[in-house]
Amino acid sequence: MPVTDPSSTPFVLTCRWAGRLCSAALCAIVVGQMAGANLPLTIRSLPTDTMQQTAFLVTVMGLVVGWLWEGAGALMILGGMTAYTVLAFQATRLLPDSPTFFFWIPGLLFLTAAALSSRVKKPLLV
Repeated sequence: MPVTDPSSTPFVLTCRWAGRLCSAALCAIVVGQMAGANLPLTIRSLPTDTMQQTAFLVTVMGLVVGWLWEGAGALMILGGMTAYTVLAFQATRLLPDSPTFFFWIPGLLFLTAAALSSRVKKPLLV
């Protein structure tokens, strides 16, 4: 019975490339937003805002890292977005706005691709 490489199955490849395309689009949006902002950005802000910006920076770094290492990128994206959501909820008692929802999508896609491609399928010896 032939053993196929789990990282080359169509579902894993679809998850991987969908995550890459989503992360490229979101990085382009973030770069466009930062280019349109008045630079340099001021660092003087409330500690909660600084922590939220740091969590968002981890998320954006995860979008880039996910291109090479899906597992590490997924953990950075999901961890950064979890921290961002918790900090925003603590500061305002409201969940973040709906555009931040889109940053969860590449993290979940990268996590799915990494989890399914890391499973080694060994033939059963009977």
